[in-house]
Order: sequence, then C-alpha cells, then structure tokens
Amino acid sequence: MKIVFYSVTPLRHTKEATTITILQLATELRSRGHEVVIIAPEAERQQTYPILKGVPIFRFKYSGSFFGKMFAYPFLLSKIQRERGVLFEVIHSFSANSLFAGPALISKLVAPRAGLIHTLKSYPRKEFFLYHLLLNLTDIITVPTQTYKSKIRLVRESRIKVVHSSIDSTKFKPLNKQKLREKYNCKMMLFYYGSMHEHKGITGLIQALPLIKKEVPALKVVFAPRYKEITKEKEMIKEFGAEGFTEFITNDIPILDYLNLAEVVVLPYTSLIATEGNPSCLLESMACKTPVVTTELLELQEIVTKDQDVLMAVPGDYISLANQVIRLLKDRRLRQRLAENAYQKVSDFDIKKIADEFLNLYHQVHKKGGSS
Repeated sequence: MKIVFYSVTPLRHTKEATTITILQLATELRSRGHEVVIIAPEAERQQTYPILKGVPIFRFKYSGSFFGKMFAYPFLLSKIQRERGVLFEVIHSFSANSLFAGPALISKLVAPRAGLIHTLKSYPRKEFFLYHLLLNLTDIITVPTQTYKSKIRLVRESRIKVVHSSIDSTKFKPLNKQKLREKYNCKMMLFYYGSMHEHKGITGLIQALPLIKKEVPALKVVFAPRYKEITKEKEMIKEFGAEGFTEFITNDIPILDYLNLAEVVVLPYTSLIATEGNPSCLLESMACKTPVVTTELLELQEIVTKDQDVLMAVPGDYISLANQVIRLLKDRRLRQRLAENAYQKVSDFDIKKIADEFLNLYHQVHKKGGSS
C-alpha cells in the first residue's frame, strides 16, 4: 500500500516518544514492502533529517500561522504525488490535539481516494471539546486506551478504535543484570528517565527520595532526563535533601544497559497529559524484566495489574510513592515476580502486532474508497 504519515512534531533525531513510535511503525511497514513517507514541519533552530531509519521525511517551513500549517501538508502531499507519479491510498495523521485532523481532511482535495486515519497518541495540554467534531470527518480514529476512548465526545463510537502504542522487542530485552552491576559497580539503583515535566510526577519523586534512602541506605538514584536543562530539578534535590546519592545524566547513555541495571524503575505520573496512553518507558522497563513502581491512573491499569505486574502509588502522593518503592526494594522475590508477570504482557505491544492492526484498518478504509 501507499501510505503517508502526517506528524505534527518535527521528528528530530531525539529520544522523543512520538518520533520513536512513528518511525517504528513506518520502518516495520516498509520492511513488508509498503511505500511509506512522512510529512513533518521543519524544526526551528535545530537540525532535522531528510531520512530517519530509512524512511523519507518531507518537510515544510511555515510562518507559524495556524492556517499556514493546516494547508502546508496537502500542498506538499500534492507535490510528492506529482513527482513520484503515485496516489496515496492512506493518509495517517498523528497528534494529541484533535484539531490536527484538519490537514488530513483538506488533503482529500489532492488525494480524493485516500482513506483517512487519525491517531490521538496522548491527551493534549489544552483542547476545546468541539474540535472533536472534526474527527467525524475522518474514516477511523485510533486511541491507545479504552479510557481515552470514553473521553472523546461528539464522535460516533464506531469510528473509534483502540490500538496500543508499540515497542520494538528486538531492541528492549532482558540482559544479564549481575554482569551489568559488576560493569557499572552499582548494586542498588533506582532509575527514572524521560521528560521532566511536572505531570510526570518529578517533584513528588524527589520529595520521596530521602524517605527511601533512610530505609535503603545502599540506594543510588539516577535520572536520565530527555533535555539538558535541569536547573529546577537540581535545586529541588538540594531543597528536599536528596544530595549525595542522586545523579543526573544528560548525555546519551546505553539505555538498554541502564534499564537492566536498575533494581527498580519509578514512573510517578500524576496524569498522562502530553504522554502516550501506553507510556514507552513503562513498556520498555517491562520488556527488560525490570520491576516498576508507577501510579494508579486508569489508563495504566489497562496495561498492568496492581500488585501483580507492578506496584502503584497514589498519584501526587510522595509518601505513598516512597512506601511502594521501599516495599519493592526490600523484597527481592516480589521484584522477581512482578518483573516476570509484566514481561509476559509485552507481546501485546510488539510493533509487529501493532503494524498488523493498523494494516487491517488501512485495508478497511481503502476498500471503501476513503468514504465517510
């Protein structure tokens, strides 16, 4: 099939979850012989790439106006179709905000037979619920969880499909943890990685650290933030008395090593705003058989079972978080049991399975000619 992806983000060569998941799907589909290209905006003041992981990315510059961006995608699509002598059969757009379904809808002017699929990957920071009306003009909307599906208003339920986010299980896998402990000279590491935005629960985690350290004296805490600007977080470390056993690593690290080295990964989400409904950090930890402490959000409870696959704290409650981390660090058998149980669920999120699900949807919308 001939498929074009629309990305609202520039897809820089970074650790960003959106970049990873879109490229995973694109590369998997291309490996099966499908023609896949991506249209994305240029990144201001940062380097972007015409090809990532073998996938061609066509970029446009825009003045920053809303309408300029809305029409930039179909204009560039029209140019690509002329130059390649093809008509794309599926337009698949990805965003958090449902308003971004607009470029795909306008693209029907240049690709009238294309089926339209819009994937809402995460909750937007702000959105007017009437924007959901736009989604009715697409053929299919996908969301990562049933919880998210229940929150979409003004859209026919039959149009909304639940398709999980994906993980590359060939990249994230268990390694010999004892050898890693010897290599890095680290016996008891608590690990957090990813964005440091407040909705990730960073403040509560830092508040909890002195309580955890008191009960587990050998503890070392490692943060691997996505960005290098961590002045605020370092100030909080001092304020809450977590100095001396806490380290921030802002350079690139062998993430597979660190996930396997960690005794526990802690993901203290207070909400999933601007976070994938199936958080990649959670799935990657599960795939490495590393036990996790996270929070009792409904979306997360669709992925894992409390006290069976992971431990869960009350969102935003640092004492609850500290107690759950201490419980896990002090109980080796519990860590082994949770890690094994969680590992058994990772196959539901494997990129090959998720690609199969999207291909089924592509064939559905193509078969009916992209009609609404």
